[in-house]
Amino acid sequence: MITGKTMKNWIAALLVLGPSVVLAEVDGTEIKLCLNTKIEYNQPAAECVTEALQACFQIDDKHVNTKTDCYLSAKSDFATLNAGRIDELQSALDAQKYQIVEISTRYDILGNLMQCDRLHEMNLVMQENADAINLQNFRCQATAMGMAFAKLYVQSQGLGR
Repeated sequence: MITGKTMKNWIAALLVLGPSVVLAEVDGTEIKLCLNTKIEYNQPAAECVTEALQACFQIDDKHVNTKTDCYLSAKSDFATLNAGRIDELQSALDAQKYQIVEISTRYDILGNLMQCDRLHEMNLVMQENADAINLQNFRCQATAMGMAFAKLYVQSQGLGR
């Protein structure tokens, strides 16, 4: 059985973080408020992930290292939010439900990141600009981790009650 701590370690192992400048922090409170609003009005949760990444999107592509650091920081923040939500659910759910949620989240993350790898390889084959390819890959990874959190958060509303 994977525990919340193991899940944190597993998510951390997925992150390949170099030196990072904290430019934009994904605010857990803000994204949860956004997600709660989307749930209430039956709107797409993906918009909350896009909003959370706005600071990164606004950095000029000429500043490749700064923009890369922003995406890596956002990916890390979303990974922390995923692990935190898993921890919250561990105390609220019975062991079987918890394991199902944990396994689903792990594979959502892996599936999302695998799509980023696929896009990255396809772009390499097309021999596009290396900086543009890498920025797209880092943006995809941050979005992938954010989408996994949004799905986990939305689908876990009301569990354990």
